[in-house]
Amino acid sequence: KRNLSVLLSCIIAMMLVLSSSCKQSKISLGTTPSAVYEKLVSNPVLQKSYTGETFCWRARVGMNQFIDNYELTRDTEWLDAGVKYYDFLLGRREIDPEGYKGWIGPYEYDDNYWQDALVGDAVLFAGILDFSVLVMEDDILKGKYKDKALSYVETAKKDLVEKWDKRGCWYVDPPFGGYIGYSKFFM
Repeated sequence: KRNLSVLLSCIIAMMLVLSSSCKQSKISLGTTPSAVYEKLVSNPVLQKSYTGETFCWRARVGMNQFIDNYELTRDTEWLDAGVKYYDFLLGRREIDPEGYKGWIGPYEYDDNYWQDALVGDAVLFAGILDFSVLVMEDDILKGKYKDKALSYVETAKKDLVEKWDKRGCWYVDPPFGGYIGYSKFFM
């Protein structure tokens, strides 16, 4: 009887921790990976008429749910849905005049001008590369996702780091460095 009581107390405590963790991470226990994917891609701002930095900021909202839910459940269906979402986002990029891909659209502060914004690229690649880090640090996940994770790293090397370095946006002020804004636009 005592063991049953201890077991029930442990289960209740675990449920409370799980519930609290889910609320803090905005994880819903009653949802599925495909439902989260569908909800994210059906956001009106992510429909074809929206592009550029606005698209990037809106697409970033909720992006962490795939990894958060995977870490909570260890169900790789969350990572499969994440890959589907990341591929959707990468598919929405356009090629700029320099041959790099980016989420090109109206400049956030004056829609008479178009550009692919450094911050827009960075916020989406940060979420996508979180997946790559997760996979490359886990031997089991590497078996299924290594090629996809590495493809995201290569894409980010070219269309994030190389592109913005070539544009002269990397600034060094020893001992630190960082990216600065870019003030060229497409007409």
